[in-house]
Amino acid sequence: MSILSQNLSNDSDASPTDGDKYKSDVVISKKQLPNYILSAMLSVTRIGVGVGVSAIAVYLIPSGPYGPLKNLSYALTAWDGGWYRYVAMAGYGFPNSRALFPIYPILMHLLALVVRNYVVSAEIISWVSLAFATNGIIVLIEKLGGNRKSTIVAALSLLWFPESVFFTAGYAESFYLACLLWTIIYIIEKRWCLTAITGFFAVGTRPEGAIIVVAIFVGLIIAKAPWYKILIIPTIAGSSLVAYMTYLWVKYKQPLAFVTVQSYWDRKTTWPLGAEFSSMYRMLTRTLVWPGKADAFNAYSLYLTDDFGAFLATLAAAYCIYLTFKDRVYLPIAIFGGIIIFVAYTSAPYGGVSPDVAGRIAMCVPAVYVLLSKIKIKYFLIFVLPIFLVSSIAWQVAFSSGRWIT
Repeated sequence: MSILSQNLSNDSDASPTDGDKYKSDVVISKKQLPNYILSAMLSVTRIGVGVGVSAIAVYLIPSGPYGPLKNLSYALTAWDGGWYRYVAMAGYGFPNSRALFPIYPILMHLLALVVRNYVVSAEIISWVSLAFATNGIIVLIEKLGGNRKSTIVAALSLLWFPESVFFTAGYAESFYLACLLWTIIYIIEKRWCLTAITGFFAVGTRPEGAIIVVAIFVGLIIAKAPWYKILIIPTIAGSSLVAYMTYLWVKYKQPLAFVTVQSYWDRKTTWPLGAEFSSMYRMLTRTLVWPGKADAFNAYSLYLTDDFGAFLATLAAAYCIYLTFKDRVYLPIAIFGGIIIFVAYTSAPYGGVSPDVAGRIAMCVPAVYVLLSKIKIKYFLIFVLPIFLVSSIAWQVAFSSGRWIT
């Protein structure tokens, strides 16, 4: 039994000597919903609530400084979603669009050839991917020894994380997270061909996906895989990044354009924790610095949520690194989490404030859900889930009504 199983079990271990209690446990387990059905039900609920809240925000709530948005479909694919649509339709003509990795726009374009609508294709990919990501976190926690209650806690944490609006919007987050989670699962299961495939899509969807190549390489070493697999599997996974860099070099003579264009998105490099101290100083002194017409309420909300996401992700990564010393099954998560949190703390948006998209980075680190799954379900439902629900709905309203500031 793994360490996580020992930590997470909320019920006493059943054994054949427990008589009637054991029999009842077996009956309950047989009636347990299959993971894919549970994942679909939870995902559809989150998507339905998200769409409903966005509809209210668009049609009933006064527009914010960047609104009003045209209609519900555009509200669900607003902000960076518009840039993904642009890339899917017209390519990388604008320099700042090159920060967006190509696999998600390519899939949007291919699906749009069938459904004849880029907004619809974006949402279909995001929503279906969310179901796969939810199923992935359930399977991952099971692989780490978690019981049914802990898998439900992890799934609810993923679906209702304060910034989970990105999972219901026309963003690449859902697809990326699904690929990332299943890559980690396949590393644990030593299914190397599937690892290469899902890793390929993860790396080609978001820049931080490249970090998973390190976890794949280490996983192969630990599994004592043949030398040719140690060379080939990480190479296949990372080839999507190489392909994108080659395209940028041939087309624009800038193979690292996705790095150099970060200034268009008001991002810069900083010392570790430098952005955190700057953020706290600006909050305490009320010297908020943002471009455009952002109102103070949104600025404070963003600071608090990003800082919370960064703190939670840091704690989660440290926890998984600790668990790695007791059970090597956690190593892929610990490697990915540790590296990505360092990246988060060494970059910042305009004005030197909170770590760059720390909340979204936290959502992309499976370690967060491993940590949250440790909470007993009754405490999670009483203390954590209500905060998540209120925060995620508030973000959905802000996102859909023109009150976004990043």
